[in-house]
Amino acid sequence: MLDQRTRSLVQLSLARLTSWATPQALNAMLQCPKAEGPLTMSKLNHYKAALYLCAAIAVMDAIWVWVLVIPRMQVGRTIIPLLAPPITVLGLLLLSNVIRWLGGVFMVIWAAAFLWPLISDGTAALSRPNGAVIFLYYLCLGALNLLTAALLLFSKQFSYEFAKRRESAPKYIGHLRLLLIGAIIAAMLVATSYDIVKLASAA
Repeated sequence: MLDQRTRSLVQLSLARLTSWATPQALNAMLQCPKAEGPLTMSKLNHYKAALYLCAAIAVMDAIWVWVLVIPRMQVGRTIIPLLAPPITVLGLLLLSNVIRWLGGVFMVIWAAAFLWPLISDGTAALSRPNGAVIFLYYLCLGALNLLTAALLLFSKQFSYEFAKRRESAPKYIGHLRLLLIGAIIAAMLVATSYDIVKLASAA
């Protein structure tokens, strides 16, 4: 009786395995787009990666200004580089295409500003006090800017995720987006007017 029951269970298991191993079942398992688990990449998308990279650049820029710029009293030249990454983060959260593209272009320029001295000076920078630390810091900051710019400007997955979020975004996000762009334009006009008045008074 026990042998017959065991034999029937083995036959039933084999029948289920053969039914699961059909080409149609295997194709359905391989092509399933909604598989989730600890090893899936569904939560690691390019949109979130760009946000995290922009936040990291903002922190590194703040450290750079605090350690290297403020002691040399050159803070006025670093206002735009210091504000650009947080504005880019805010623009990405508000799903602004304008800030996305302008932020990507700025990061390419900012990366070149960090990497070009390293290329032109070569190993001479390493012989200065703390030269190795500054060299590695500039190299890391330039690489982060280039990587983030590549995601913002050239990543098809980022473009797809960004467009999907814009389609499903509530209406107030669009209003906040216009308000942010208007505030940036107003700040640029005020800064330009201040520079013009300053130059006129100096002349």
